[in-house]
Amino acid sequence: IIANCSGSTSIALSDTSLFLVREVAAGSDLAEAVLPPVAEFRLTYSDYSVSETGARLWGGGVGLALLLGEKGAQLLAKSFETIDESIVLELGAGVALPTCVLARCASKALVKCSVGPPIPKQLTFVATDCVAPILSCAKKNIERQLALSRDELGDSPITAIRYQTMPLDFFEVANMQSGSCNPPTATAWMKHLCSVDLLLATDVVYDMKIGAAAVSTIAAMMSPSQAIGEAGHATLEACTSLDDVLGHWKTLISGGIALVCCESHRDSMAQLPSWLPEAGLTILWHTKDIQSELRHYTLPKGTTTSSCELYVLAKFDA
Repeated sequence: IIANCSGSTSIALSDTSLFLVREVAAGSDLAEAVLPPVAEFRLTYSDYSVSETGARLWGGGVGLALLLGEKGAQLLAKSFETIDESIVLELGAGVALPTCVLARCASKALVKCSVGPPIPKQLTFVATDCVAPILSCAKKNIERQLALSRDELGDSPITAIRYQTMPLDFFEVANMQSGSCNPPTATAWMKHLCSVDLLLATDVVYDMKIGAAAVSTIAAMMSPSQAIGEAGHATLEACTSLDDVLGHWKTLISGGIALVCCESHRDSMAQLPSWLPEAGLTILWHTKDIQSELRHYTLPKGTTTSSCELYVLAKFDA
């Protein structure tokens, strides 16, 4: 199924289940780091006649999914350190593999963050795409993972886990942000403006026009962090690892963060570092190859013809 990333026909793999099974030696740190022992992802693809892009898995989506397999529970637990309601939103989700991985991590994360008297938590997953038929695939995939996570939580009072899918077009958001229009279809996604705690975006920077609109959308959706001054930015710039950066989330970085992973050879990737500050986004961490951040997983051969770059972003008040 992963070979689909390198060009095989997606419709032939329609409605196929992928089981990820791992064996963990007693006492291994892997037991606490990554996904539960068995995770099922049902990859229900759309026909290419509907959309060429969301109808298949691309390299960035696979790379970020693997990273979230290792750090997803940590990220979700971290998102609740200062708030009781957290929103995870994926842009251009397609089959929503990164969201599915996080949904499978939800039970472990929410148990970890319930220290002391039970505090009700609400976790909402939102998968967005501009093509409605693709969202039906994402919906089925997310439902499966949340059902497994809910089973593991049982009757725990600590959380309500919700999900929704919604159409979202980058150009509509960008046009509204620039004041050129206020599209009538904006009602659904407008409620998430400046409110997203963890934003996921993979393979959205591949065309010059779409890439610029995607960056504007990321900036519009993210929950802003309070200004931290020169000293705060110096602290973040001194970080020497992704874990160091994430350790400052919910302290120095009081708002949301975005994880953006795209194949480095795509046309507009060279332009991305200049678009981000123009949109008011700060680069917290960047690596040219997400494999360098993976401890336990390996990006399958043929996933991409280049490498998958990872950007970790925040938006600070002026």
